[in-house]
Amino acid sequence: MINSSGRITTLAFLVASMSYAVGVGAQSEVLLEAHSASHFKYDLSSAPSSLRNEGYPFHTTYGDDHSARQEAKLPLIHKHIRIVVSNDIHGHEDESNPAGGECNSDDRRRNQCIAGAARRMHTFNLLRRGHPYTLFMDSGDVFQGPLMHSFFGGMASAHIMNIIGYTAMTLGNHEFDDGIEKLVAFIRALNFPVVCSNLDLTNTPSLDAVVLPRYIIPGYNIGLVGFTTVMTKEISLGRGVGSIGFLDPAEAVQRQIDLLYDEGATVVFALSHNGYRQDMKLVRRTRGLKLVFGGHSHTLLSSDPDDPDSRGPFPTVAYDREGKPVYIVQSKKFGEYVGYLDLTMNDDGDIEYLSGQAIHQGFDVPQEPSMYELVQSFRSMYDVLGGRIISRSLVDMDQVPCKVGECRLGNLVMEAMRALGGNTGADLVLFNSDVMRAGLRLGDITLTHVAGVFPNANQLVLAHLTGRELRQAFEGSATERHPADGHVVNAFVQAYGVRLHYNFAAKYFAKVEVGTPFGAANDSTTKWTALEDDRVYKVLTTNFIAMGGDHVLAKSVPYENIAYLSVMLALYLQNHPVVDPALYGHMVTVDPPSVI
Repeated sequence: MINSSGRITTLAFLVASMSYAVGVGAQSEVLLEAHSASHFKYDLSSAPSSLRNEGYPFHTTYGDDHSARQEAKLPLIHKHIRIVVSNDIHGHEDESNPAGGECNSDDRRRNQCIAGAARRMHTFNLLRRGHPYTLFMDSGDVFQGPLMHSFFGGMASAHIMNIIGYTAMTLGNHEFDDGIEKLVAFIRALNFPVVCSNLDLTNTPSLDAVVLPRYIIPGYNIGLVGFTTVMTKEISLGRGVGSIGFLDPAEAVQRQIDLLYDEGATVVFALSHNGYRQDMKLVRRTRGLKLVFGGHSHTLLSSDPDDPDSRGPFPTVAYDREGKPVYIVQSKKFGEYVGYLDLTMNDDGDIEYLSGQAIHQGFDVPQEPSMYELVQSFRSMYDVLGGRIISRSLVDMDQVPCKVGECRLGNLVMEAMRALGGNTGADLVLFNSDVMRAGLRLGDITLTHVAGVFPNANQLVLAHLTGRELRQAFEGSATERHPADGHVVNAFVQAYGVRLHYNFAAKYFAKVEVGTPFGAANDSTTKWTALEDDRVYKVLTTNFIAMGGDHVLAKSVPYENIAYLSVMLALYLQNHPVVDPALYGHMVTVDPPSVI
């Protein structure tokens, strides 16, 4: 059940824990072994004719020898081009529901199945029709999501991206989660370059051999740089990540921009996995960029000013250190949107015309038939295992509200933690919201849905924390700065057995109270007392938190493993055929003190 990189196969653990027949469990191991990285080495010549992207002048095939310097086929860029962009797909190659989880029968009945590679390919094909000079970019976080990624380790996504015909991508933090070995295998399976400019790969020669710091697109004379968040070391625990240096993006990117212009690029674009606000900050610190294709913050930018989900215009204009405009785009997450830009440039690479939008990949967008068949063929390898119904939800449980406050999904997970770890004598539960990668919807819940919530090999653990450490963790979660050292905290925490008084929008933390007895969440029997700084509390949490992940704790602490989160949740749901998690009201929003 543990592959060569040490990554635990989510489905294999679920199958074992749910008492599947030995023959079925053995079959899953055979399938996993059969569909290894080498099996999915993409060969364009063997693809079905309906899935080939041959004939498009932007397409370039790469072997194992990536080179930072590429000779442009044409001396000048094409002045009128279209650029299609995606970001933060997170393994959502099959359609999903609006919560990012697997579609169930209720979702299909309500026409709420959206996105997926088949819709993405249909939209990409429409956008390139009549536009021979079209580029396809991805801003990272292809990895980590539903069971398809857990099962194939990114190789299914590599195959799909090759077929669609991407021009280039950069690396997201989740590309590192499965370890360097798996990431290198993924990149070698691609037939387009991966560009990331702010990595020091001196101590990881295998990755250095396949990641480019800069790139000039053949036939266009367009230079590309890429960058990823410097927080990757803290939010990814993949094997070998500690040997990589994550450099200040602005300084590293500026070096590569200057080199690209020295090498003859007429214009330079950036692929970013650093977040919308960070992209605007980087623009102000650099010069020479024209466009930034963003990711990481899952931000929807829209050309519709009345779109209630939009966080800014598509594109957003920022100004570099010379006062010149730079345009930024981003298209939410999970493939729910496909963005595109049409632009006209002059001989100097200045943008004279620019327009575009993010296109929603709703139920009404057709699924390209051959891609749909390919995705279903991937699914067939694990559906026999993952399709087992283990419970039913009476409510929708979205993951997004968990990032800022109390949520039904978080309360369900904490009930499962408490059920499995109840005999430990724990005083409270604490975990990072982002460990839940998708929500659950009203209707049947299968093992595949559970694996979508917890696709990674995170574990339920028991740790011993002082009241002071807990108070600092809760304060850092609310203010996004750890009070012990001022370091950025990258996660909002869900908690059970405590009552929090805070204001996330104002980045204000007031107090935390401990409830007794532990089994009482927030009812008339609960007695609330102040957290004692010097007392040591038994805490059910995740190994990610205990190891210092997201800087929720200022330093790592010892812990005892109990179970994998996916197994924990599956067992809880099996023992509860119907679930309807309540909101306890234990996270109380208060007004910050008035400033006179």
